[in-house]
Amino acid sequence: MPPLRPPDRTRLAAARHVIYLLFRQGRDDPALADEAIRLARVVHRAAPDDGETAGLLALLLFHEARRPARWDAQLLAEGRRLLAEGTGDARCGVPGPFRQQALAVSAAMSAQVQAETTGSDDG
Repeated sequence: MPPLRPPDRTRLAAARHVIYLLFRQGRDDPALADEAIRLARVVHRAAPDDGETAGLLALLLFHEARRPARWDAQLLAEGRRLLAEGTGDARCGVPGPFRQQALAVSAAMSAQVQAETTGSDDG
């Protein structure tokens, strides 16, 4: 596949929002969620240095990994890797809403896993 041309910021933001809306519709149709994740991967490949795009992809992966009757460790690990890649990177700047949500979901999931493995019930 040929390299993708980097998108401009306005189009990139619009693409992220459309992908997120598509994913949200995927609650009732898993094929839509799969397509949203595929599109988020394409956009991330086109703009690998964009922390917000990485945050969106991480957020989608975290939610997909936690679908009912599913706990996908590979998707969780990929989401955490995406967030870690941008941590401390000056190019990422202040986290946008998708990255902030992904960070919050990641922290909540870590707390949940810790509570399940230690047997505590603090929630």
